[in-house]
Amino acid sequence: MSKTEEKGTQRKSQNQRKSSGKAGREKTGSPRQYGEIFRTLTRRNASRSFRDYGIYTATLTAVSALMFAFHSLMFSEDILKLCEDGGLFIGSMIGAAAFFIVFIMAWLVGYIVRFMANRRSREFGTYLLLGVSGRRLAGMFIRENLILGGIAFALGLLPGMFFQQVLTSMFMGTMDKAYHLKAEISIWNILLTLGIYLVIFWIALLRAGRRLKKLNIRELMNAERANEEIRQKHISEKTLLFPMAVIYILIFMLLLWNNRINNANGIPLCLGLFGSVYLLYTGIAATVCRYADKGGRKIYKSANVFLIRQFSSKIRTMQFTMGTLTVLFTVALLVSSIALMFMDYQINMMEQENPFDILLFSPETEDRPLLEEKQKLLEDFGEIEDVYVYSIYTDGDTDMNDFFYDNLPFFQREGYEDLTAEGENPSYFSCDTYMKLSDYNYLRKAAGYRTVSLEEGTYLIHAKTRVKETAQKALKETLVLPNGEGLKGAELYTEGFCQSGLNGSDYLIIVSDQAAETLTPYYSLLEAQTSGVMKTGALDALDSADESYGKRTLGNSGMTYEDFYWADGTDEIFVYMAENFVKGEILDTMNFIITVVAYACIYTAVVFLCVALTVLSVQQLGDSGKYRFRYDTLRKLGLRLEEIHSVIRKQLLIYYMTPFVVSAVISWIIVKYISDSFVFYTGIRQNSILYFAGAAGAVAVLFLIYFAATYIGFKRNIEEKKIC
Repeated sequence: MSKTEEKGTQRKSQNQRKSSGKAGREKTGSPRQYGEIFRTLTRRNASRSFRDYGIYTATLTAVSALMFAFHSLMFSEDILKLCEDGGLFIGSMIGAAAFFIVFIMAWLVGYIVRFMANRRSREFGTYLLLGVSGRRLAGMFIRENLILGGIAFALGLLPGMFFQQVLTSMFMGTMDKAYHLKAEISIWNILLTLGIYLVIFWIALLRAGRRLKKLNIRELMNAERANEEIRQKHISEKTLLFPMAVIYILIFMLLLWNNRINNANGIPLCLGLFGSVYLLYTGIAATVCRYADKGGRKIYKSANVFLIRQFSSKIRTMQFTMGTLTVLFTVALLVSSIALMFMDYQINMMEQENPFDILLFSPETEDRPLLEEKQKLLEDFGEIEDVYVYSIYTDGDTDMNDFFYDNLPFFQREGYEDLTAEGENPSYFSCDTYMKLSDYNYLRKAAGYRTVSLEEGTYLIHAKTRVKETAQKALKETLVLPNGEGLKGAELYTEGFCQSGLNGSDYLIIVSDQAAETLTPYYSLLEAQTSGVMKTGALDALDSADESYGKRTLGNSGMTYEDFYWADGTDEIFVYMAENFVKGEILDTMNFIITVVAYACIYTAVVFLCVALTVLSVQQLGDSGKYRFRYDTLRKLGLRLEEIHSVIRKQLLIYYMTPFVVSAVISWIIVKYISDSFVFYTGIRQNSILYFAGAAGAVAVLFLIYFAATYIGFKRNIEEKKIC
């Protein structure tokens, strides 16, 4: 072969290799084609997840709608006008709720993401086997979930706008303010809700992405077999955890029932309670597993063997999750009950306890220039009519104060310091407080109550409802006036009478006008009625007058306003403690605070419930594919369609009810304790257990909705292969 032919052959061979390489590159695809393939996979998988995990998507949509609606309270001009510091207060309350919701929602998203990853582990393993890198796989999975979350967020905006109008209307209604429906969309509200949503997904997906990057083919192929891999060893020892946890919960309830939990031991005992909940499920798992292994008497009755084995395997792999769900249910029941307490007080007690339009305090007892100045100030804010100035009297003794200190349960609490040892107590004035009968009847008439009479040699007591029992006992005491005359107790009245530092603190002793002449004027009050609504700002003007008056001397005593010892009673939950009372402004402020707190509690409760119920539903629906063979086996063993449906209902009911019943038992005693205290400190006329019943009823409605959706979806998944 000549050199020319050899060179031609080499050149031809090189051209063939180049052509072959080009063809190979065209066959494997360009980076752009790779990207298009993975984008198509991402969209397809997101669409499949949207369909397969419908309850999860519905929950994300509902939560985004709730977030949008509740966050709108912070940006609504109509609501912010109701309270001067409304924006700051709403922001702090919604922010506190959002703080917990972010972590709970991040836990939900992370839990479902892990659940989805485990269910698709073989698919991911196949991707790795085909040469897809772990980084690209993680990125694809994260984008799938972001698409799913984005769709849910977008779907939640429209119902969120509807809920916004409903929520605002209800808010304004509770404040007794007119509101007309209108389109009100704040870009800041959208950005805030979107920001919180992104934070939730960032927290949840960051860990999932890192985990997927590190997994190898073997781990992915085996991941589907274990949702939560908890090794069940030492079953006999772990069965002891069940009675131990139950005993601790009972001890906690007993301590709470007997008021033995205080600031010193409260935190450790509560932490122990939460720990016992998780240990309880470890014990339940071991106990059920041991019972199933030993073949108890009832295990072979009907389909019990199937149900017990199913529950045993599920509880064994979900001990930690079931404990967390129990905590979520417990918190939801607690905050729901608290919301009902607040709303009950708002509806039934606020107006009753504060029947007067205006009450103004002054430590003056003779000339009353301060009250005259305050009256002139009020005329700038509205029309004043029926002004009445009167005095509260004292006998200089503390007999009635001492009786309340010694007998009122408020002062008998364990760990409560006896502040009377120093000669003063912030609950009551320095001396007993009296009112003469003519002043009392005038005020009763102004408040819309019937007038009363008083027999010679007797006295009445007007007290708050919450101290009624102690005041009833006090009527048995004989009071001795400064002139030596003894008075016996006659009647007790407990209508609302502004008794948090104005008409006495907790109580007033009512005596005849003749008996009052032997007493010493203690301080003065001005009662007035208004025609129409007072302008905002009256309280600030009155408080400024008090501040400027603080250094003036009171009469010939040499004592200044600031030296006067003023008391506000024993209320600890809802009480307006100030020397000036303007009903319109004060009730608006208190209504605003109570409404915001109640709404924040409801917001938290609904989200916690949705999270807990979503986990329960997704677990059962995700595993329904595994149950097809098992239910097919039951059919082949002779069970009819109705019987199989009955077994499905029992399986779901056991699974759903276990955490719910445990949480109901724990939260019942806590709610009973809180509501008893609430009833005592507010004087509300309500059976405390009704708060828990109302909360449990509201929770049950949401519970049934999720249960029904899970049951329908479970049956559909089972019937896809015509097993039933």
